[in-house]
Amino acid sequence: MVLKKKFIIFLSKKYRKKVYGIIFGILFLCMFLGINPNPCYPSGLDIWSTSPWISLMADFIGGIHISVHSIEDWDETGEKVHLRIVVNADIPKDALILALDRAQAEKLGISNDKFANLKTLYTRIPVGSEMIRSLYYDPSTLPFLAQRVMNMLSGYDPVHYSYFQRRLAEFQTRLDSTVLVGRKLLKGTDVISIGMDVSQLMVAAGCNIQPLSADLIPPPPLESKDKKKNKQQTDDFNQAMDKLISYLQKERHKGAITVMDPWAPLYLREKLLENKAVIMLPRPSLEAEFILFLNDHYLALWNGLRLLNNSNEGKDK
Repeated sequence: MVLKKKFIIFLSKKYRKKVYGIIFGILFLCMFLGINPNPCYPSGLDIWSTSPWISLMADFIGGIHISVHSIEDWDETGEKVHLRIVVNADIPKDALILALDRAQAEKLGISNDKFANLKTLYTRIPVGSEMIRSLYYDPSTLPFLAQRVMNMLSGYDPVHYSYFQRRLAEFQTRLDSTVLVGRKLLKGTDVISIGMDVSQLMVAAGCNIQPLSADLIPPPPLESKDKKKNKQQTDDFNQAMDKLISYLQKERHKGAITVMDPWAPLYLREKLLENKAVIMLPRPSLEAEFILFLNDHYLALWNGLRLLNNSNEGKDK
């Protein structure tokens, strides 16, 4: 009886406002800090993605509230390899799956018929397949991709919408800061790009891109059963490589730096791997932090430019 009276007093108008204020204060604090106020609601969602690029972006935006599993990763040559095989049911049927567009998902055997929780950033990406990779190096398109990733994650986990939104804002702010640093370090630098996937990142920093003309890029050497023909093809290839290296060295002396992206043809990367005139840009790992990965590209170019300037100054003395 005593407890009942105390409870009635506690709920009187005088105390009720204070109680409501405390409850709303706790809820607001939980939302601001990205804490799940409902322990029964699933936190730390498992998200699957059809691309390692989307995995990197989702990992950044989702932060502490998601775990990302990439269905694909790159092998040592830069070609994508399947980490998980859909036909073997490695991916749960109720998995939360992110894909760039339907075409990318369908190539992996993923569709809404099989996976009800599939979400795509676009119905159909409005660029050709050969240009898709360059989108992830373009500071002008990355914010739009990140926005769509944030929307998809919020659809899966609306409780943490405010947290995802703050992470999106951080993504944009750090991307802008990275590009500004790149401009301070590299503006006006002449860059010869072997493979054009990363060129937009360099253009954003104010670099002058000089794509290689087609006649300077040797075709891949072909194996032949005819030993004489095979030797001739090898000699032709080596001569073409010598011509390319000579051109790059000449441009280096003029102040241009040469960069090779990780998806340039493998035979070119193998031949130019030890060439000091060429800066080899890395591909990201699934453990990489996306913005730091882009920033490392600018630092690699700046280090290459610094070494080039020191080399040219030494020759002038």
